[in-house]
Amino acid sequence: MKRFTRSAYLVHRWTGIVFGPLVFLWLLSGVVMVFVPRPAMLTAERLAGLPPLVAADVKISPLDAWKSLDRPGWPQAVRLNAGGGRAAYHFLDGARWLSVRADGAGILPPLDEEALRHAVRRYAGDAPAVRFTPVERDQWTLVSYFDPWRPFTRVDLNDGRHYYVSARTGETVLDTTLAERAWNRLGTFIHWLYFTELRQNFELWRGIILWAAFASTLMVASGCYLGIERLKISSPCSGGRFSPYRDTWKRWHHWSGLAGGIFLLAWLVSGWFSLSPMGWASSTRLSETDRQWIRGGAFNAGVLSRAVPLEALGEKTREIRWTGFDGQATLLLFDGEIPRRVVFDGDAPRAENALSLEALVASAKKLMPQNRLVAQDWLNEPDRYYYPRGRRPFRLPVARLRFDDAAESVYYIDPATGDMMAKIDRSGRRQRWLYRGLHRFDFPPFDRFETARKILATGASLLGFFAAISGCVLGWRRIGRPGKRRERG
Repeated sequence: MKRFTRSAYLVHRWTGIVFGPLVFLWLLSGVVMVFVPRPAMLTAERLAGLPPLVAADVKISPLDAWKSLDRPGWPQAVRLNAGGGRAAYHFLDGARWLSVRADGAGILPPLDEEALRHAVRRYAGDAPAVRFTPVERDQWTLVSYFDPWRPFTRVDLNDGRHYYVSARTGETVLDTTLAERAWNRLGTFIHWLYFTELRQNFELWRGIILWAAFASTLMVASGCYLGIERLKISSPCSGGRFSPYRDTWKRWHHWSGLAGGIFLLAWLVSGWFSLSPMGWASSTRLSETDRQWIRGGAFNAGVLSRAVPLEALGEKTREIRWTGFDGQATLLLFDGEIPRRVVFDGDAPRAENALSLEALVASAKKLMPQNRLVAQDWLNEPDRYYYPRGRRPFRLPVARLRFDDAAESVYYIDPATGDMMAKIDRSGRRQRWLYRGLHRFDFPPFDRFETARKILATGASLLGFFAAISGCVLGWRRIGRPGKRRERG
């Protein structure tokens, strides 16, 4: 036991010297992230900045536009909007958006400076643009979500706002403010080690985070053991002290470590799990097959030949999306966040209400034909796995469909659009509790009370913060004053 305790001291001391400052920065940046999210353009904000579509600008069908690209197969998604100032079809082909003008004039050309000003004016107002910078990837557009729109032109305004306009589609896909960038450099930038050059090499970045989190977990676990081992409950020190340390920083480190050590240990382990070490608790992502099933498979000529019903265009329709349901061509007309549905009976378009549960169930049985649909219902309020999380899309009601496959899959489907909002299986459940629950205090009842969750997360982080900063002071003493260390023998 003495040998084990001695080893624990060595592990705690040297992992603390190396990784203690990193844990301190992780805690500090984590508190910032509780209150300041990463910059993003929400769907409602993006739609509000699009100009209304004009019927006279739409002269060809999406099928004709797609054929003009001379691409094999069919696209994964089709949209129509005037984000670049001119109505254009946007086709997601592989990992990139391709854009064709809806008036039949060919591929959408890159925007000049005047067109860029016009593209951001609906979002930015009359604030003048002072700089136009080509951007392939920077610290605000690192994540794979932005890949289909690359490259960008960043339009800088004189009030500190930046707008990222896709060179492929002419759409404004991201905006940041001076305050958002400043806080996020202290928050997400530090917390996720979002150095642009490092993050571009995903496997290297992931490996560094995994090993740093693992070493930090050893540091805290050994500290928890030593903190308990050094307690003098049954035989207090002189003066009735339960901690043997007279030095202020050592005593502070002992008590703050005991108070916040369990939280810090759970927090580091959950952060480690967020990157799915050895495939544990990997996040659940919807596959293209999952996304296609509700429209009856991939796009085809029958769906893309459905031209825009110009008489259905209102004065506020800003975007149209082609989809389908159970093989029937469907158009979603977005005046706001909730679309109007237009379906085709033969060649005749007609308005349709949101999808019924019975219709969704009938179609869902084709999603996993080898498995049985065991439960279906409307979800009118959040449950343990589908609930508001940050700025991710969230809508109610949704249809909740449960299957009896080995992974016990559950699908959440928006009846207004037919979109899958989420898919949860066994791996997703582990991710929900091992990462979001422990790392973000996103467990019941705090998953429904955001203010209470923020207070709890901040308070727990401060306990870990005090333990980390006192440990950094002790570590600095250890390596910064070698002469004193030799004097003490």
